[in-house]
Amino acid sequence: MVGRYFSGFGFQREEWLFESILKPCGLYDVAGFSYGAICALEYACEQVKQNKRIQRLVLIAPCMLAHKSQAFKNLQLKAYQQNPHAYMQAFFEKIGWSALLAQDPSLARYTHLGSLQDLQILLNYHYAPEKLEFLCARGVRLEVFIGLEDAIMDAKALCVFFRNYGCVWQFKGANHLLIKAKK
Repeated sequence: MVGRYFSGFGFQREEWLFESILKPCGLYDVAGFSYGAICALEYACEQVKQNKRIQRLVLIAPCMLAHKSQAFKNLQLKAYQQNPHAYMQAFFEKIGWSALLAQDPSLARYTHLGSLQDLQILLNYHYAPEKLEFLCARGVRLEVFIGLEDAIMDAKALCVFFRNYGCVWQFKGANHLLIKAKK
């Protein structure tokens, strides 16, 4: 199993969702889903700077929202501050998690409220090309997995951005969770 895994915003211990992607991962691989992809990238950079071995960086549905308008970001933050539970419910609905919960309510154990600080990071984080170039130059293999029907991300823009640094896997008809999107 993967050496280090970072959970998505509002999630915990959800790596089982990505078992087929993570199964071939080894001790020196780092992976993250959505918000966790940001954490995984930062962690990998720090480890490599300290001359620690990182073989592969796996980014699953990396969230890239920094390009969104400040008005969009302010609206997200205000909505979260006003009612975090309602915000998370709407978020889970948008990414397709609510449909899974309807089928199996016990899946709620893989979620939590998230935090305002994590949401702020998620909304403002810039994937710096120099960090990705640094990792590539140090021999870290980058693999990115993107659902082409992701309702919160611009999947095509993600593909274009990340293909310059590694292998990008595109899942036709898949949502943010990399499962078949409900229409």
